[in-house]
Amino acid sequence: MNHFGIILRKIRTDNALTLKAASTLIQRSTGWLSEVESGKPSAKCSQAEFERIIAAYGVNYDPRNYSHLYRSSSESVSDNEVALDGAVLKYLRTKNGSSLEDAAAKNGFSKSYLSKLENGSKPISRKMRDQLLKSYGYKPSSFKNFSTKDKRSEKVPVTYKLNVLLHAMTQKQVTQLFQYANQIIQEN
Repeated sequence: MNHFGIILRKIRTDNALTLKAASTLIQRSTGWLSEVESGKPSAKCSQAEFERIIAAYGVNYDPRNYSHLYRSSSESVSDNEVALDGAVLKYLRTKNGSSLEDAAAKNGFSKSYLSKLENGSKPISRKMRDQLLKSYGYKPSSFKNFSTKDKRSEKVPVTYKLNVLLHAMTQKQVTQLFQYANQIIQEN
């Protein structure tokens, strides 16, 4: 797994570039850049492309300055694992009794953005996650209990987790999953 997306997002935000401005600068679509930065499996960024983007940003790139970014991200999610942080946050928000609109307003997000965080189509930084947890009445340290194999993680509805997984899948994978699920239903 390369960590180009994590590094590119950090460099872009450090240089106060919006996705739109950065995509114009690097001559790639905003959607592609967003997917690369989010680590979507469908968005590929080669070493040569990464170096071209760094050059377009005009940054003197030293990998040692960014290693902490991908070290911390790889500690929690492996190559084949999808982070279910959004599902956990949605569960805690609903358990708290907050509507999507109220929680978004309270935390300075748009309703759409919070929805994308919860369904896994936007990455959640640790800072954002901790902010949301606090606003739902939880300590940031309690997040681990809901996201690991702890008994409390079983309380997070499977439908929330499945929604995050579906957003991480390609259309072909979703079609295959649908066919498989349909086959199981037909057999019973």
